[in-house]
Amino acid sequence: MMCPYDIGLCRVFTSKKPSSQGKRFWVCAKTQDAGGCKFFSWVTLVDSVTMKVDDGSGPSRINERSSIDTLDEIVAVVQSEKDILDRMFEFCDKLLKRIKDLRIKNS
Repeated sequence: MMCPYDIGLCRVFTSKKPSSQGKRFWVCAKTQDAGGCKFFSWVTLVDSVTMKVDDGSGPSRINERSSIDTLDEIVAVVQSEKDILDRMFEFCDKLLKRIKDLRIKNS
C-alpha cells in the first residue's frame, strides 16, 4: 500500500497492545522524524488477501491451497455481511408497514 500522502510504501506491523493484540496495521514507511506522516490504518480482510496472493513471485507461484482457504474466508465474511443486511432490510420493511398502519388508523 502506498502512503496516501505520496511519501512512499507503507509498512505493516502487528499490534502488541492488549486491546488489539495480534491485529495488523499499516503505517507510513518513514518515521515522523524522517519526514513521514501520521498515516495509520488497520489491515482489512481485502488487504490480507492481496498480501497473500501478491507475494511478489507472480501468479504462477501462488499456493493453490492458500488461495482456496483465503477465498473461503472471503465467502464467509461476505455471507455474514449479507445476512446482516438481509435482517436490516426485513426490519425496515416491518417498520415501514407499521408506520403505514399507524397512518391509516390516525386518518
